[in-house]
Amino acid sequence: GIGDMVVIYDQSRMFRKMTSWFAFRDEMTALGVQVISVTQPIIGKDLRYPTNFLTEGSMALFNQIWALQSRQKTIEKMRFMARNGQHTGGKPALGYMVKDGRLEINEEEAATVRRIFREYASGMSYRDIIAGLNRDGIKTKRGNAFGSNSLHDLLHNEKYIGVLTYGGAPYREDGTRNTHEKNNPNAIRIENAIPAIIDTETFDIVQRRMDQNKRQQ
Repeated sequence: GIGDMVVIYDQSRMFRKMTSWFAFRDEMTALGVQVISVTQPIIGKDLRYPTNFLTEGSMALFNQIWALQSRQKTIEKMRFMARNGQHTGGKPALGYMVKDGRLEINEEEAATVRRIFREYASGMSYRDIIAGLNRDGIKTKRGNAFGSNSLHDLLHNEKYIGVLTYGGAPYREDGTRNTHEKNNPNAIRIENAIPAIIDTETFDIVQRRMDQNKRQQ
């Protein structure tokens, strides 16, 4: 069954988006459930009264402004790091490791990356490359077996020719990243920012072959 009340620590820990907060409050009111904040006794009163609505609305507005400011500062920090060739977080691509905040080559993994590029550039299919990797027990960075998607992403990755890109996938209005859209005009792209594993000639051969296969499909 439904309880009599929902206890939260404070409003900002529950929701940072003011519309989400009021949607939550409306839903709880419709269910007859009271909302209580441990640190904010003014939260949870009857929103049909203008003073109560103004109080909660003002707090919700400032919560969202604070969240937007924090996001903006984080993005600027990441962009500053990218401009200086520093690793901006997340698991590094296969072939790299993080040392002192920068990407360096992991020679054991880099051998796998070179093998994949070399085999694809020589005309081997995804299926044959994957079969060989599985036969030799070679895994992705996350320890999984290679598949078409992981192989495709690896062969497209400009990091392997020393190019560091940050902000390639633009943000939507709700703050999430649109990973399907790669043409962000504000993206930072720095050549020779990290040590290259693949020479540009091999990389270009691979890109041309992938484009040709895509057109044929």
